[in-house]
Amino acid sequence: MGLLADDSEWMRCLQDVFSATFEPLTTVFATIISHCEPPNPLLWERNSSSILTDLRKRYAAIPEALKLLENDKDALQNALQEVESVLKDINVRFSLATAFATPPPKVD
Repeated sequence: MGLLADDSEWMRCLQDVFSATFEPLTTVFATIISHCEPPNPLLWERNSSSILTDLRKRYAAIPEALKLLENDKDALQNALQEVESVLKDINVRFSLATAFATPPPKVD
């Protein structure tokens, strides 16, 4: 559809979710890209820092999980896996790596 000319609405949405809700940013990001078709593939890159912070906050009470998220590279892989999992759950058939210029998540 691509009804919006730029990503400002999606950026604002992700910022609002980050500051005001318990919904994981990875879920919101997956929903945006699957249903709203944002025009800029850099949306992931521009929000990855907030997504990592959100991921670490959600796993703060689980020391073993938090230890796996200490390294930004590993944490990004986990975030990408979460997004891909949500996309799979909502039956979206495209690759996050291809559509949004992200590194492909490692498969365990």
